[in-house]
Amino acid sequence: MFEVYRHVLRHLDREEALGVVGAMHRGTVVELDNSIALDAAELSVATRLPLADSIILAPARTHGVTLWTQNVDFQGHEAVSLHPKS
Repeated sequence: MFEVYRHVLRHLDREEALGVVGAMHRGTVVELDNSIALDAAELSVATRLPLADSIILAPARTHGVTLWTQNVDFQGHEAVSLHPKS
C-alpha cells in the first residue's frame, strides 16, 4: 500500500491515490507479520534486494501468487511478472 499510495500521491494527487488504494482493497491485503518479515529478510540476503522490495516480494512467494510490477529491480526474480514502462 505504501509504495503504490506514495507513487500515485507524488505523481497525481491525494484523491487519485486514495482511489487506487480503495481499488487495491478489493483484492486480498496481506499484513506484514513476523513470518513474512523474516522471509523478507532471508530473501533480501539471498537476492540482495533492498528492504522495501523484499517486503513486497516475500508475501507473493509465501502465498504462491505472482507479483505484477513495473519495477525493473524485480527483473529475473521468481514469482514476478515484469511489465516495464514503455
